[in-house]
Amino acid sequence: MHSHAQPGTRNVEVYSFTYRPGLTVHLVDTPGFDDTNRQDGAVLGEISGWLSKTYTEQIYLSGILYFHRISDVRMQGTGKMNMWLLRKLCGRGAVNKVVLTTTMWELVEESTAEQRLKELEETEEFWGYMKKNRAGGHRHYNNKESALNVLSRFVPQELNVEPEVIKLAIQTELADDHKTLDQTGTGKMLNAEWVQEKESLENELVQVREAIKTAT
Repeated sequence: MHSHAQPGTRNVEVYSFTYRPGLTVHLVDTPGFDDTNRQDGAVLGEISGWLSKTYTEQIYLSGILYFHRISDVRMQGTGKMNMWLLRKLCGRGAVNKVVLTTTMWELVEESTAEQRLKELEETEEFWGYMKKNRAGGHRHYNNKESALNVLSRFVPQELNVEPEVIKLAIQTELADDHKTLDQTGTGKMLNAEWVQEKESLENELVQVREAIKTAT
């Protein structure tokens, strides 16, 4: 999951590679929630549909990598919303299988990047809640060694050992509890955000109209 959507990342895509002889790792790439060409509801529908389908087929995840560019000066509103949605999507029981992964370290002075990471990890509405609930952290240095290092958190290092699997809250809500997307914790949060944004826009419109009346 990305804190920033990548161009062309419009659908859930699976990329597979051989981690070691006899072991294939499947990476699932999802669209982000800041795609200006798609509504957040459509993005959530895409992600939740894939998660529900694979869950019913007994295909489970072993962990979640959440990517954030350390080159970003500050956490934007979309980034904050992403964290809330991720918390609801995972549920408390799966938060410890999330790895908050920072990228673009090569583009930022080390002391600046360290300060940004500290702020992310210590601010409750950013990464603070996730870290308190044992979410992992990883600095990705844009090389193969760094990529394999973060994957080693989920891949058993011993032969003939099955990886641990996780069940996300949204998967059990949709597949086991037979809820609609709007009834899930993630769906409710997204709808609440939409209502709040709508009310804010309506208030701004009223203020503009009043200003026009006063001016004329």
